[in-house]
Amino acid sequence: MRYKTGPAMALLVLLAGLSSCRDAVNEQEPGAPEIKSVIMPSSWNTNSVEEVTVELRAAHGDGPAFLTGATFKVFDADETIIFEGGLLDDGGYQSNSGDVLAGDGVYRNRYVPSEITTLTGVYRFEFSVGDKSGTVVQKEVAPVLFAYDAAPRVVTFTVPSLLPSGFSPLKVTARVTDPDSLEEIELVTMDVLQNDVSVLQDPYELQKDGQAGDSLYSLQIDSSFAAGLQGSYVFSLNATDRFGVSGTPLTQKVQIENEGGRILWVDIPDQVQRPAVNGDFTIVPIFARVDDPQGLADVDSVYFFSLKPDTSYSNNGRPFLMVDNGRPLNLDNPFVEAGDAEAGDGIYTLTTLISNSAEAGTYIFTFYMRDKLNHLTPVFTDSIEVLP
Repeated sequence: MRYKTGPAMALLVLLAGLSSCRDAVNEQEPGAPEIKSVIMPSSWNTNSVEEVTVELRAAHGDGPAFLTGATFKVFDADETIIFEGGLLDDGGYQSNSGDVLAGDGVYRNRYVPSEITTLTGVYRFEFSVGDKSGTVVQKEVAPVLFAYDAAPRVVTFTVPSLLPSGFSPLKVTARVTDPDSLEEIELVTMDVLQNDVSVLQDPYELQKDGQAGDSLYSLQIDSSFAAGLQGSYVFSLNATDRFGVSGTPLTQKVQIENEGGRILWVDIPDQVQRPAVNGDFTIVPIFARVDDPQGLADVDSVYFFSLKPDTSYSNNGRPFLMVDNGRPLNLDNPFVEAGDAEAGDGIYTLTTLISNSAEAGTYIFTFYMRDKLNHLTPVFTDSIEVLP
C-alpha cells in the first residue's frame, strides 16, 4: 500500500475422533491402474445410525477414464467374506455416494455400520480397482474395529467465572469419563461461544493431565487468550472417542474483561539535517514500543499523524501505519518492508526519508495504538526539527 505525502516530507516507505487409514504408493506405471490411498475410519460404532464415508483415490497411467470401478470386501477373523460393497465416481449423480466430482478417479460411498455387520469384532477390508484391459489391483486395510460404543462425557471442569484484563496464567481442568473405557477418549476440546456462535477459529484442545487412568485433562491459558474478546461468553467443553462419538457439552458462563493497551515509548531524532543536494534523502527511522494487557496478539494497529510546520498534515491527513514484522528496509515497498528489526517484539517501525524539498521547521507526530476491540491508547506526542 502506498500513501501520498505532502511536499514537506516524503514517506517512502493449521477430524475429531476418526483415525484415518491412509496408504500411499509410488508413482503409477504408464498404462496401469493403482490405488493411491484409502480413507476410512479404523473404528466403527455398530449402534450408530450415522452414515460413514469410505473413500478410495485411484489413478491410471492412461488417465482416470480407463478405470472401470472400485469395490471392496470385508473379511472376518476366519477370513470369511461377510460383506461386499462398491464405491462410486459419479459426482453424486442419482446416488448418495458422497462423491464430489465425477470421473476424477476418487471413489466414495456411504455406509451405516450395521449395513456391513452387526457383530462386534476386528475385520479386514480388501479394496479392488480395475481398468478396461481387465487388470485389477488390490489394497488391504486392517485391522478395522466394529464395536458397540457409548458417548464419553465431561463430568466437571474448572474455570473462573471472571477473567480480568491481563489475568495471570491459569489452568482449565476437566474430568472426563467414558462408559466403555477411558482408553477410548481421543479428544477433549473447549469452545468459546457468544450468542451460540463460536468466536474461535478452532476449539482449544485439552491435554492429558497426570497419570494414565485418572481421566484429567487440562489447558494452560494466559491473558493472550482474551485477545479480541470482551463481555459474557459460554465456555463449552466436550469429549470425543475413537469412534467419532461426542457427548453432550458441559458449559459455564465466563465474563471476560479487556482493557486497552498503551504506548510505552517513542524513538525519533530530535533534529535532522535536510539534504543540501537535490535528489538526496536523509533516512529517519521511527520506532514505537507498545504493550497490551492481553498481549501483542490484541494489537490491531499502531500509527501516527504528522503535523507540518505550516500546520497542515502530511499524507493528506491520513495516518502512517507502522509495522512489527521483522522485515528490512526496501524503498520499493516501504510500508511493508519498513526496516523493522524483529517481528513480534512490540516495537513498531516506519522509516521516513527527508528530501531536499522538505520544509524546514518542527514536525509534530501524534502516535496511537488501537486494539482488536477498537480501544485507543492516549495520544503519545513527539517531534522532530528539520534543519535547513
